[in-house]
Amino acid sequence: MKVFNNKYFNELKEQINNLITNIDFELQELESKIKLIFSIQGHLLNEVTKTLTILSEVFIPLTFLAGIYGMNFENIPELKYQNWYFILLGIMFVIALENIWYFKRKN
Repeated sequence: MKVFNNKYFNELKEQINNLITNIDFELQELESKIKLIFSIQGHLLNEVTKTLTILSEVFIPLTFLAGIYGMNFENIPELKYQNWYFILLGIMFVIALENIWYFKRKN
């Protein structure tokens, strides 16, 4: 009877050790998959940040110029010229094209 118990408990101990080994392996697999998900999310966040940076680089100078010339001052010298509105639009267009060209060149 004692031999049977030892054999039974030895078999049970071996099965438990196998289960613990399998659980550890699955935990390592799960941790690596979680790290992969975080890495993918970080990459996507970097792409979104890059896109927003490019857009802000194009539109911030234009917003600055529109803000300056949108103020209600009478003594801005350029307001006396008849075609200054179109000149300013041209300058804003050139700035936007220059920024877009620069970022296309830098990829």
